[in-house]
Amino acid sequence: MSRTLIAITALIIASLSGQIASAEPGTTGQSLVVSPAGDLTATGPKGGPFTPLTFQYHVSTTTEMARYAVSAPAWIIVKERIGKADPNGVTVTLTINPAAARLQPGNYQAQIAFTNVTNGRGTTSRAATLTVLAGSTSPESTGSLKSDTGSLKTDSGELLLDDRGQPLLAR
Repeated sequence: MSRTLIAITALIIASLSGQIASAEPGTTGQSLVVSPAGDLTATGPKGGPFTPLTFQYHVSTTTEMARYAVSAPAWIIVKERIGKADPNGVTVTLTINPAAARLQPGNYQAQIAFTNVTNGRGTTSRAATLTVLAGSTSPESTGSLKSDTGSLKTDSGELLLDDRGQPLLAR
């Protein structure tokens, strides 16, 4: 018998005996687990600050390693937006974007999606709500802008920074 035929025969036997998992998405393999189950809710006056400013979710899998992706609205900065999780898990940190200080008063609602890009199992989402109140503690009244990306004096204007310290908005 040729080596190719022996290899094919071995694969068929292994597959029939359940030793090879199906490659069909969502039927086998690791499932993504996201905790806590709670949603993200933050509140603050127009111009900020928002409370709480930072949220953390634990992303893990039920068995082996899986790749994940997190998507969120523009008013949330996601650290660890893409990565790998295993049964020990990783921490995904979400922070209210300093640019949210520019939002008009009102309720902003969106979904934060946690996607298992390996096989789709356990893909889930959490609701995100940002309530911007009519009061103001804008940078103009405090003289500085504080965020997780640093502090910037604003004597002659205002500059908002993204999570890499790059300018987002200038006024």
